[in-house]
Amino acid sequence: MDVGKTMIGKEEVFDSAKGRLLVLATYGMEFVQCGGTLANHADKGWDVHVAVLMCREEFHEEVKAAAEVLGVSVEFLGFNFESLDLSIGTRG
Repeated sequence: MDVGKTMIGKEEVFDSAKGRLLVLATYGMEFVQCGGTLANHADKGWDVHVAVLMCREEFHEEVKAAAEVLGVSVEFLGFNFESLDLSIGTRG
């Protein structure tokens, strides 16, 4: 059994030992939907980080404010909507 895990019956679950949690968000604010879990882990000393793929510049401050309330860090990866071609013909 790994360090930081506890056995309950036959199930292995994480305890409150410090860990890392990465959330990949597409547009920005969807990480708030799991905000309770993120804040809970951050309160327990976990390194919780949100990486946002495509967030319009005008929403950066709103996303940063939400991350601050939850106690998590956020990084904008800078993909822009115009540079992505999601048509079926481009899929390999």
